[in-house]
Amino acid sequence: MVVDSAKVVRVENRGSGVDFSVVLPSFVNTELITGTKGIRGFRAAEPEEIAAAIVRLIVTPRPVVRVTWQTGVLLGSQKFVPRRVSEAAARLLGGDHLFTDDVDPDQRRAYEQRARGN
Repeated sequence: MVVDSAKVVRVENRGSGVDFSVVLPSFVNTELITGTKGIRGFRAAEPEEIAAAIVRLIVTPRPVVRVTWQTGVLLGSQKFVPRRVSEAAARLLGGDHLFTDDVDPDQRRAYEQRARGN
């Protein structure tokens, strides 16, 4: 949906001199993912990789950039398969319960407290 929204904004502003891009990262090694396992077989991106992708977009605008390449392949391929297949693959890789199951509450406690403003 984010990509579709960006397409609409891009079309509405064509010719204005303003470029619109979407950066789609995998999990990023920040405190947000502390205590989670991520998607099986996929490494988390480093914040520096996200920053580098943004810099590349400033130099050479593109509609969509996916970080990491593995995430790009996975997300890019979803448009070529039926939704049920895509969702089954997400379940197989553990992507359907990243923040609801298999989370270590002790590891997440500091982040959760700060997010709540405690």
